[in-house]
Amino acid sequence: MGSSISRVMGGTSGIMYTILCKAAYASLKANGQSDVTSNHWAEALEASTTAVSKYGGAIAGFRTLLDALIPASQALQQRLKAGDDTVTAFVLSSEAALAGAESTKLMQAQLT
Repeated sequence: MGSSISRVMGGTSGIMYTILCKAAYASLKANGQSDVTSNHWAEALEASTTAVSKYGGAIAGFRTLLDALIPASQALQQRLKAGDDTVTAFVLSSEAALAGAESTKLMQAQLT
């Protein structure tokens, strides 16, 4: 998927989505198991946000996709660790992502 995105999306967003997808893939592949669990997806999301931050130079509060993905990743990990079922954990994670995205409305974009 990362390679396909890099072929069809231009600009910085295309590069960032490529990094995101390739980091998730690498995390899932490193797991070495044929069955992917919700915890593996949580690890992949964390690896993705870390990679985007590393290569893009952004952090939470810079008015980027990380303002949605970091809260989503944190919520997913917290809810799974708390013992929530997979659907509930992913729903709460998506709500955290929406709240993170909404929080950027009044932010000023930051330069790295």
